[in-house]
Formats: sequence, structure tokens, C-alpha cells
Amino acid sequence: MLRRDWVSTLIQADIIKRGMNKVEVQERPRTTVIYSRKDLTLDKNYAFVDIEGCGKVHEILLMTDSKEYTLYVLVDEKEIYNDTYSHLSEMSRFLNEVGTRTSGMYHILSIVDIPFMSSLYIRVDPSESILFKEVLIKYEVNSND
Repeated sequence: MLRRDWVSTLIQADIIKRGMNKVEVQERPRTTVIYSRKDLTLDKNYAFVDIEGCGKVHEILLMTDSKEYTLYVLVDEKEIYNDTYSHLSEMSRFLNEVGTRTSGMYHILSIVDIPFMSSLYIRVDPSESILFKEVLIKYEVNSND
């Protein structure tokens, strides 16, 4: 943060020194969406999110009574996750964005920080009937999209 402020100060000083106008960059407004479901029993493929637009997933949180499912995440028409809970659990040892744990009788999967430019698709493919005790997906998407 300090480095960014220092660089910004240098750029502003240079702009003032040269008599140039400061250019303002306006970001498009974003809408925060929280997809939340409780006590959802699934025995077949189920899409939680299927949207077009630019934004960022802050977190995908799945709490289930079974590890027997595959999470499929497609970003900008590219597959970024098509993995079983067990494989994601192994990956969590090496990736900061993926976390898994067990709490009582529930298995918890958390994936964070997924930017997308044009589309987002999130689906689960259960191998058996599974209780999703909690599904929480928090993301932002450009309001004008």
C-alpha cells in the first residue's frame, strides 16, 4: 500500500510539474449479489450461478454431508475448476484460494477470489444424494451488464 501511494505521489508531482491535466478513471458501478440456499438436497447436476457480465466472485462456500460431488466453475467460457471435493481438498494445501475442512458431520469447501470478464457459471455434480446444508456464493457484477 505504501509503495502504491509513493508511486501515485510521484505521478501526481510529474503531472503538476508538466502542467498536464489529471485523468480521472471511472469504474463502472458494481452490484453485490449473495446467492444463499440452506438445506438443499441434490441428486443430479445443479447450476447455482449462470450469468453474463464482468465482475469477481468473492467466495463460494459449500457445506455438505458428503464429499461425493464435483464442483464445476466456468469463467469466460473457460473451465477453471472441474474437480471432486477430495481433489480440491488436496489442492488446498498448495492454493491459497481453496480451503476445505470438516466441522462435525459437515464438509466445508471454500473458494475465493475468482475474477471474470464476460461470464460465470457454477455447478455441482453430486455422485449420490447430498444435503447441501449451506450454499453461499458472494460475487460482484457490473451493474450495466
